[in-house]
Formats: sequence, structure tokens, C-alpha cells
Amino acid sequence: MKSTNPKFLISLNLHKDTHFEDQLRNIQEHLKFDYTIVLNCNNKMYDLLKNKKYENVLINPVTIEKKRFHGSIFQGIFENLKFANTDIEYDYVIVLSARSFFFKKLDYDCVGLFYENSKCYNLRSIDFTPKTKLEKEGWPKTMWQNFINSDFYLFLQNNKFNFKKEMHEGMLLTKKNCEDIISFFDKNKDLYESIINTNNPVEEYVIQSLLLNWQNFTTCIGVWPTCESNPYFKDKSFVRKRY
Repeated sequence: MKSTNPKFLISLNLHKDTHFEDQLRNIQEHLKFDYTIVLNCNNKMYDLLKNKKYENVLINPVTIEKKRFHGSIFQGIFENLKFANTDIEYDYVIVLSARSFFFKKLDYDCVGLFYENSKCYNLRSIDFTPKTKLEKEGWPKTMWQNFINSDFYLFLQNNKFNFKKEMHEGMLLTKKNCEDIISFFDKNKDLYESIINTNNPVEEYVIQSLLLNWQNFTTCIGVWPTCESNPYFKDKSFVRKRY
């Protein structure tokens, strides 16, 4: 998607206010485009923020009590996509978490390269097993077992789809991606209910796997802390997690 002035939607799951105002300043300093931030809060953060006014910030009225390693995080992202798709004008979505920060400015030259660069990765099959130290530590055997016992795994197998696992912080979507994802789960409500009730970090692989099979690539501008200088990530990474 090309635009002389692309508009961005920032989807942010928010469960506490530790970094929130720092994040708002960080986004303002690093994203030199028109943007709207949509918050998906838990009940505590919704009550705290609902009467406050922040520039370019909207609060999704659907609140979700999210848990780590659970489908509720994916649910927050999906609900923000649905909320934004009603009357918010945007070209791209950047998915962030409560600990996501830009460490480089995002300019127009970078935007034009996102999708071209993303077409150059190697596909991973459904039989993918953790290979790197990070994958082995971050995805212990129980998580892989939960995955292969899930309805989403069965869906991938039945459709001969490939599997893609990638950090959700910094996931980049086009408006068309969002419309396709919403339409898919509107037509597959049972699968959606299964995903959001799965005890696994499904936000790291559900949307990524679907896009991989629909358009042959995915795009992420996030990077793990300490990996920013890695030549593979250096030019295409703009977001990292704060620990």
C-alpha cells in the first residue's frame, strides 16, 4: 500500500499504567505521520482512563482481563481491529504491548520498504520445532504440546497451511489485512472462541500464520532487546520491549 501520507493505527493492550504516558511521548517523538492510538484495557485501566483526555487516543469500550500465555491477549488485539474498522481512517496498524517502545524514528522511506523486505524470509512448515536458544526457553515443551492439541493447529493441518511464529510487538498490518482477519473470524466463530480460550501465547502465531498463507509473508518491525545491532534486524526493526 502506497500513500503520500499514510495514516497509522496503534493498537495497544494496556493492563497497568507503569509506562503509559512514556509510551505516548515515545510514539509522538518517533512516528511522524497521522496516527490514532486505540487502547484495549482491563477494567482497572478503563476506569482509570475513561474520563481522561489524551491527544489521538481512543479507548475501546470492550474491556478484557488479559493473562500471560493466554488467548486473551490476542482477543485484545482483535477487538481493537474491529473497533478501529468502524469509523477510524488508517492505512497501517502497528501492534504494541504495554512495554513496547520505538527506538528509531519511522519515516516515509521506511514505510515503503516494509512489505518488500518481508517477502524475503524462509517459510516454516507446520512441523516447525524450536531451534534457537530463545525459542527453546521461551516456548517450553508444554507450550508446543498445547499448540499441537489446539483447534488452530488442526485448522492449519486440515488446510495444509504453514505455521509462522513471530513476536506480536511491532506486528504491522495493512487495512486490507485487518479486514480479512475480521471477516475470517466472523465466519469462523467457533475457531475464534477456541483461540481466545487457549492457554498459549496465540498472539505470537495466529495472525502471523494466517497472513503467511494468505499473502505469503508477514511483517514485523519489532525486535528483542539486545538484538538491535544484528545486521538481520538492524534496518527493519523499530520497536523493542522494555524490561
